[in-house]
Amino acid sequence: MNKISVFITDDHSLFRNGVITALKEDPTFIITGEAESVLELLQSGMLENTDILLLDISLKEQSSLDSMPEITSRFPELKILILSMHNKPMLIKKAINLGISGYILKHSPPETLLHAVKEVQAGRKYLDPDLSDSIFTCLRNSGSGTEADALYNNLSAREQEIFRMLAEGLTPPQIAKQLFISRKTVDNHRSKIMSKLRIDSSARLIQLAEKLGVT
Repeated sequence: MNKISVFITDDHSLFRNGVITALKEDPTFIITGEAESVLELLQSGMLENTDILLLDISLKEQSSLDSMPEITSRFPELKILILSMHNKPMLIKKAINLGISGYILKHSPPETLLHAVKEVQAGRKYLDPDLSDSIFTCLRNSGSGTEADALYNNLSAREQEIFRMLAEGLTPPQIAKQLFISRKTVDNHRSKIMSKLRIDSSARLIQLAEKLGVT
């Protein structure tokens, strides 16, 4: 039996432990390591011995998508399967464009995760079944893209995440608490978001989010 080596990167230890437990139930899998940040991941020294990287998008103080070019350039044979709670089509589209091999939602049952890992290892792409309709609609409607789409795609994954949270009505202190970052960091991101999107008010931010369909 060919073994599949897997490395897990997620900043919530309880979730990591749950994933590891699920993988260990199947003798096909070998766990090569775990990390709670991209920095820890890259410093682990284990990726050269890993087939599949299970990677969360939103990590403390950083977005894993921003580090994708470095990860893929240093480990070109590594297959990356995103394991995330985010189901926004534009964010998933960005991840796909960065070269991921699959995307699965965190609420998926263990058997779906195991199947996804095996599919990716076999050289196939995997998209969570719950995402198929929304991604198809996003790709169908994107066309050549609008200026708003282009501006949104210019945001980092963390900026996109905070943009969505602001559009949903969360305050900077609430965002800081949910993302385990400082209020000052949230304020800095908000300032950059407003500048990149060329908007000057919370009302315009909400309107733009509705236009983009990200809330």
